[in-house]
Amino acid sequence: MTPTPEECRHRELKWNITAQTSVMAIQTTVWGVECVGCGRKWDVGQVMQAVVDLSASQERVLELERPRRGYTKGVRDDARRRALNILNGWIDVTGALQREASYYYELQAVIEDAVECGAQAALGIREPLEAERGPESPP
Repeated sequence: MTPTPEECRHRELKWNITAQTSVMAIQTTVWGVECVGCGRKWDVGQVMQAVVDLSASQERVLELERPRRGYTKGVRDDARRRALNILNGWIDVTGALQREASYYYELQAVIEDAVECGAQAALGIREPLEAERGPESPP
């Protein structure tokens, strides 16, 4: 049973080239693509438009991904510095910790992990951090 063009996925296509000669010896050639499954035909203009549309959609995908690619190293380092500056400002105001204390370095590590979690969330990925792996897991 041949599917209708609406049901067909057009997985198998073939070139369709037709040449006609008129009484006055004028030859016209029509070419395009035809679906083997349902028989639907597209002329060369429709094929070219589909190629242009596909190219534009691929460029749009790359355009949308570009900011994500640029998010990695520099932006992440800036975010870490900003978060650590906020911690240092909090310590200066509250006097809750001494900067040489071990808790200060522990807080720095927690903040750096939080920035990394945010970066992963922004990129749509989730990879375990070193702090999540535990002592028995290899890095």
